[in-house]
Amino acid sequence: MVSPRLLLAMLALLVANAFIQISEALASGKRCFLDAVDWRSVPDGLIEFPLLPSSPELYHAIFGYFAAIPGLLSKATGLSGDSDERLRLSLLRCAETLREDILQWFQRYISVQGGMRAPVLANPPPDLEDYPFHSAWVYCDVLSASILTVCYAYLIVLNRDCLDRLRPNAIRAKESLEMALAICMSVDYCSRSGYCGAQTMKFALPIALSVLSAEYSGWAQAWLDRFRTVLDVVKI
Repeated sequence: MVSPRLLLAMLALLVANAFIQISEALASGKRCFLDAVDWRSVPDGLIEFPLLPSSPELYHAIFGYFAAIPGLLSKATGLSGDSDERLRLSLLRCAETLREDILQWFQRYISVQGGMRAPVLANPPPDLEDYPFHSAWVYCDVLSASILTVCYAYLIVLNRDCLDRLRPNAIRAKESLEMALAICMSVDYCSRSGYCGAQTMKFALPIALSVLSAEYSGWAQAWLDRFRTVLDVVKI
């Protein structure tokens, strides 16, 4: 019989693979195939998979939100100064709606099971060399660490590369910095979470670095190099 811990680890790998597909689309500047009509039209529960939890709609929803981001960014970056203002406003409304959907999903996720999935601040911080923060985020499991940390990263991308391109906002810049710090404060937990933790940080830390101040950039870059080394070893 497969242990619950192993099942959870396998589910985390399944989630990580979806993140990889979406992040590759993001890097290419093209729409993600997971945002295609055929994929989005598959109803929750139609595809049965023994590792999915009893409430798969939460996971289906966030994959859908993430998958929509590359295509939205592609449209936003394609705008020029003489683009139709109606198109610009339509993209802005879509991006704002998507941002609110992700934020609401985040709150739903950490509220289920009596709030057990909510990350907790650990103080004093972990005994890490040159750790620059007064506390660190601790998660209930690897899956939650991965999915919530990636949430921070995608919200930063949505703020920085789409919403601010369409209509700059100082409040969003502050929000993005706070989420970048949350990513950094998740480094300790992810460093002890094997492949999934390393893959999560390989994606999230570069995005955090794009908005972090210089005082944190050296520390964050050093950890990014460590996570990349872990993944390179796994490939061998």
